[in-house]
Amino acid sequence: AAVPLEAGAAEGRQSATYFAVSGFFLGLTDTEIRDITAGGIERDMESDDGWGGGLALGYGSRGGLRFEVEGAYRKNDANLRPGGPVLPASEGDIHSIAIMGNLYFEPQLKFPVNPYIGAGAGYANVALDVNDLDIDDDDWVFAYQAMAGAVLKLGAQAGLFAGYRYFATDDPAFQGTDIEYRTHNLEVGLRFGF
Repeated sequence: AAVPLEAGAAEGRQSATYFAVSGFFLGLTDTEIRDITAGGIERDMESDDGWGGGLALGYGSRGGLRFEVEGAYRKNDANLRPGGPVLPASEGDIHSIAIMGNLYFEPQLKFPVNPYIGAGAGYANVALDVNDLDIDDDDWVFAYQAMAGAVLKLGAQAGLFAGYRYFATDDPAFQGTDIEYRTHNLEVGLRFGF
């Protein structure tokens, strides 16, 4: 009779708070910048692959649901192609700081690797800096994301996870400039229960 009780206690320990740290390799989807202050000129923006990182504090239940609060930073260098043959190319960067609430489903399978899916919503401060166009502005906008991946158990209280997430925001409205902010992220991180 002692064996089932011990197994149940072990399962109960899976309901715990946790801390997670992750790194992102990200691409910014092709987008357009409409520079209203320059007479409505539209420029296509191509971005270099970027990077980012996140910290999260959460709680996981035995039923496989996890809720967390996450803070994340992302940055891409960007090249603005001219909208006409006589316009010079411009270089700059675009970055964001996001505060998100995320909900995950991660079934507690009896395997070393567990899959997960999730979604989140919150707010992000998106900033664009393009010296040649005298643009240096930021805007707080609604943000949302969807995640999928897998976690490798490293013991009862730790795991190594890797996956994909799509992170996007409402279009930030800078002074005289409209842009879109949509990113594809490959992430890897560590999660520690306590």
